[in-house]
Amino acid sequence: MEGPFFGEGQSRAFEALRSWHEAGRPSACVVHGPSGTGKSTVVERFFRSIPGPGTLKLLVHAGRTFGAAFEEEVLARLSAGPWPEGTGFDEFHFGVRTSLVNRIANWDGEDGQPQLLIGLLAPDACVDWPDDPRRSVLDEPGPGARVLVTVSGARDVAERWAERLGLRAADVTYVSVDGFRQEDVEPSLRDHLA
Repeated sequence: MEGPFFGEGQSRAFEALRSWHEAGRPSACVVHGPSGTGKSTVVERFFRSIPGPGTLKLLVHAGRTFGAAFEEEVLARLSAGPWPEGTGFDEFHFGVRTSLVNRIANWDGEDGQPQLLIGLLAPDACVDWPDDPRRSVLDEPGPGARVLVTVSGARDVAERWAERLGLRAADVTYVSVDGFRQEDVEPSLRDHLA
């Protein structure tokens, strides 16, 4: 790992993500907690901690800060990810949404295909993310695909987002990132928060 987290909540969340990943199922994980608790930091470190070529990692930040304020921009970034040769679908004929649905749903991890890990950070920061779960590109990940999402809010908000993304309740693990107080942070790390 790249140095300490700012709080115990981040450390616990990181370990929970590692356990989820090592278990192999369920296929989706929703990380939730108040704004500013470091959900993105935890997920980014988690992604960097996964070794080697055995996993294809696609991590996309949503929201204005990252230049992806609209769902279409997020989908374009997912579609432009480092997909291996032969896994594409004809976006010209099917469109980006259908192409992504097909790629993710058909990802089986067989014939040397790596595991697929998709990280979608803060879809709640998009101004137009659809409410209809039938429009989700993440609703049916194939047997070799895993989905990791972060949202701001309590568990009930995370559950609503899982439903909105079309994730089946039985296929979702929830990980909470607790807040922290600046005075609880090790003095040498406080400057990073300022």
